[in-house]
Amino acid sequence: MTPSAHYTHNYVEIAHYPPSDLVGSSTIRLAIVIVWPGLTAVGVLAYWLYARGRYVAAYPLLALYSLLGFVTLGHFAFGSPHIPPFWYATIFTDGLLGFAILTFAHWSAVTSFHTAPQRETRA
Repeated sequence: MTPSAHYTHNYVEIAHYPPSDLVGSSTIRLAIVIVWPGLTAVGVLAYWLYARGRYVAAYPLLALYSLLGFVTLGHFAFGSPHIPPFWYATIFTDGLLGFAILTFAHWSAVTSFHTAPQRETRA
């Protein structure tokens, strides 16, 4: 399952999701159009940096990109959506992927910190 399927469903079938007292449907749709591609671009950049060994720059971007998955779980903050089971699966897989990406970024950062060559200091 891809986040794109879930976010597209959110946009098209917004009436099936619990309404928020804080944010209207139009604002949510606008946020989807801005945040989803924006964070996806952050994720692509994070991968590009990581693949080129620029880990220090990649880690915060990976953490930021993981928010895309965590935000999806916010659907349950205002009740349970009235959607078919397949779409529930996209919500949970988005959340799991966000957790997995954040866990990977943390693990990689801790591992690379402990295995980095130590510089000698002169006394």
